[in-house]
Amino acid sequence: MSFCTCGKRGDLTFPLSVQFFCLECFSKKFERRFLRNIPRSVRGHSLVIAFSGGKDSSTLLYILNKYRKKLKIPVLSVITLDEENPTTQKSRNKIIDISRKRYPNVSFIQFSYSELFGISLPKLVLHSDRKKMRFTPCTICGVLRRHAILQLALEIDADYIAMGNTLNDEATTVFLNILRAKPERNIRNEITYNTANGRQLPNRIKPLARFFEETIRNYCAINEIQPVKTNCSYENRSLRFDINSFLLTLEKKDPNLLYNIVSSGRKFKTNNTKSNIVMKCQKCNSYSTRHECSACSLVRKIMT
Repeated sequence: MSFCTCGKRGDLTFPLSVQFFCLECFSKKFERRFLRNIPRSVRGHSLVIAFSGGKDSSTLLYILNKYRKKLKIPVLSVITLDEENPTTQKSRNKIIDISRKRYPNVSFIQFSYSELFGISLPKLVLHSDRKKMRFTPCTICGVLRRHAILQLALEIDADYIAMGNTLNDEATTVFLNILRAKPERNIRNEITYNTANGRQLPNRIKPLARFFEETIRNYCAINEIQPVKTNCSYENRSLRFDINSFLLTLEKKDPNLLYNIVSSGRKFKTNNTKSNIVMKCQKCNSYSTRHECSACSLVRKIMT
């Protein structure tokens, strides 16, 4: 039998660690690690959480709300996006209703793809498939989701956007960008974007980026966080899904490999890591590095 440092029975451990923890100490250590991953610059600034209802974003909401005063976050909001996918819509709406009641001091902002882009994700995928275009459902959803989160964060004057990316997510992204011969995308978070009038766009933070999926599941179970468990019907069409499955196999052999992959992705060198001036999209008037933003460009290509 293993014992925690507090003397109680140790049931859980962190990857790459030989120390066992009781449920209470495991939860406290998780939260300390989480808080260390939040930049001090966040203090005193408004923050919005990109919330899907899954275990990662649910953990973000739980801890950020719990330590809101300590982090000096004056305004904490949540953005939820409805892709109008029948396989996930019902369960996601249920967890959003539960979260609204559990966190009454948090502002929830919810929009559907039809409200934001004039069309749902299933319809976009259907049009793309009929035209035999090479856009996977996850590619379409990812472009629209990033665009919507930024625009809604700007509308509520949020200074920071908290994303639920885990270590597994980060390693998968690095791998994906390398396969697509676009390694420069691995340092996009290090680039600061400013508007022509000097306004800085919201920065993204990823407090869970050094946590394994299994560690987050254990934290959710301890703290009775009940996330959405429904899988998207499109996920097995994604290259990201295949890469993630491969990395899970590597993780079982050596968890260090995921850290190594993420670390290698950050070593890409470029002369453009300080700041970029963004312009307005000529169609939707949102901020973009091009005259037509990625979301408008994608919808135009699929629907015309």
